Amino acid sequence: MAPGPRVAFFTPLPPVRSGIADYSAELLPHLASLADVTAVTGDDHGSANAGDGRYAVMTVSRFSREETPHDVHVYQVANNAHHHGFMLPVLQETAGLLVLHDYCLQYLMLGATLARGDLKGLTRLLAVEYGDEARVLTWRLLLNAIDPLSLSFAGGLIRASEMVLVHSAFARDRVLADHPDAVVRVIPMGVRGAPRLDEPAAARLRERLGIDPADLVVASLSTPAHNKRLDLLVRAFRRAQACEPRLKLLILGAGLLHRDARAEIDRAPEGRVVCTGWLSADEYRGAIDLSHLVADLRYPAAAETSASLLRALTAGKPAIIADQGPFSELPDAACIRVPVGHTEEAHVANAIARLAASPDLRQRMGRAASDYAARACSPARAADAYATCIEEALDRRRRGAAVVQRLPLGVRPSPVVSTVYKACRLGKLWRTYGASDTWRRLREELRRQRGVAS
Repeated sequence: MAPGPRVAFFTPLPPVRSGIADYSAELLPHLASLADVTAVTGDDHGSANAGDGRYAVMTVSRFSREETPHDVHVYQVANNAHHHGFMLPVLQETAGLLVLHDYCLQYLMLGATLARGDLKGLTRLLAVEYGDEARVLTWRLLLNAIDPLSLSFAGGLIRASEMVLVHSAFARDRVLADHPDAVVRVIPMGVRGAPRLDEPAAARLRERLGIDPADLVVASLSTPAHNKRLDLLVRAFRRAQACEPRLKLLILGAGLLHRDARAEIDRAPEGRVVCTGWLSADEYRGAIDLSHLVADLRYPAAAETSASLLRALTAGKPAIIADQGPFSELPDAACIRVPVGHTEEAHVANAIARLAASPDLRQRMGRAASDYAARACSPARAADAYATCIEEALDRRRRGAAVVQRLPLGVRPSPVVSTVYKACRLGKLWRTYGASDTWRRLREELRRQRGVAS
């Protein structure tokens, strides 16, 4: 272990299927050279990463039993209750550095409140942001009568933290607009580049994914969530593919497709749109390596920075992006920005066609992308920024400048509230995804719950 402050770093780690798990696994060896680090994971997560002797890894239950104090807690918080919910009770007791990967956090906080039957806890949480409106908003969320993406659930976490770390100026400005007294610092998101696939490995992955060596591959990055607007991307892809038949679209990542996206895929020429499902970290990087360009049209943004997009830039891939939120901070030379609006589909189709037709343009943009990523996105640079923020937090604490509030969760849960919420959510899932995908999602949740219980 390195000398320096003792840091408890709360995060999922591989084999958890999470971008934050991969991000933390790449960051921790660099941070461990600057501090004495213990990575803390969920009890049911398991870990293929034992720290390689550079840092310790333990479950949250073992951590809670340990008597060894830590100088600073760092909480990697993203929008998934199963992957990140385990750290909330610890954050409730011990303030620290909140690394905010998302500003909405609806899945995390609804999972920690209404899904457990904690109606009052959600009302208290929302009161931080919405004051007297919180009670009405809670009931509308209980009945699934409001889109939670239109709200922010992060206020209680921000108030309960000594410092908030974000990965973009956009996210910083959004936090400070709602919480002007918060201590917010922008740090780089570090991601590791992948080596180019050798030809045998490339051939095996092409065969698995159904890619012909002559295909021009467009990769849609990250999970197929609704705000990634895959229906728009597939429509634009079909328009471009009519002019360039060699185009193929890879939709990377696991998750349920919205019915609109499925309908658009069904209208595409047979075999030209491939949904890969979950890929291991190596396979995911390999799929990016096989692509000629990438696209990420997410909108609206919840102030998140896309690690998957940064990985593609690190790999030297030109990108087509929605011109909004944190994406607006990426370099012009590496990206084709598409204005959000009614002409968006035509702009995306034209961008795909331009890049498909010009290897020189792809090469120039790819070189700019990899140069930017080498300067701004290395895990070592990110670890240095973490170390600086940790020292600042300790200094603020010594000066008595760290003032936090308790996270307002953990009141008496009600099975009735939990049942009503889950029933209303089931109805919304059914309307959004259809019967078969809804049952598939529920089976996965039940399987995961049985794993937790065992």
